[in-house]
Amino acid sequence: MGEIYSNLSSDEKKRIKNNYTHTDFYGEYGIAFSKEWGEKNNLQPIHYLNEQSQYTRYFSEIVEQVLNTDNVSDAYVDDILDRLCFIKPLRGIMKRKNKKETGEEIEIEFQKNFHDEKEWRYVPGREAVRNTNIERVVANQYLLEMDINSRLSTRQYEKLWLLYNYEDIRYIIVPNASERIDFINTILNIPEEQFTSESDIMTQKYILISKILVLAEIRKDW
Repeated sequence: MGEIYSNLSSDEKKRIKNNYTHTDFYGEYGIAFSKEWGEKNNLQPIHYLNEQSQYTRYFSEIVEQVLNTDNVSDAYVDDILDRLCFIKPLRGIMKRKNKKETGEEIEIEFQKNFHDEKEWRYVPGREAVRNTNIERVVANQYLLEMDINSRLSTRQYEKLWLLYNYEDIRYIIVPNASERIDFINTILNIPEEQFTSESDIMTQKYILISKILVLAEIRKDW
């Protein structure tokens, strides 16, 4: 894990190793849907690449050929781009911020097995992307810190969104009981026109509230 980790005390190392769950890396909030919902809404399990495998070597050679060839057909390029959208390395380095016993905040690099996450991913279709005339984005640290998400949330890009109704939600996960109260109040204040079902609006709100799970309680009880 690097020099920073090796300089930590034994208690600090133990605390870090005991906090290696999905929420420790990605946050304590979540909205859960059923796998059937994902299948019906164009979600796809991603492909984890073992960099030492023959498959990965062949694929890398194909990408290299496309990059170095003029007049490649659009269909060929689209196929490569589609595959790249659903690819992730089998293992990689992730950074996490942690606090030492002194209260000092440090950043530690972890070697992570991404396959453990069993990720499903949504990627808008080619036609939707073309029709919205979205700007091309290269995923680098500078661009990812820009306001990409705020721009994509405007109605101009609605065809790219992954849409759902409140009744599609299976669970809403929040970190603690205080956040649960905040979410309950938020749900009670949702405008009626945002509910699509014909059943009683308050009943729908109460059902949505019943789906809230508190992460601190899950950790304690499960």
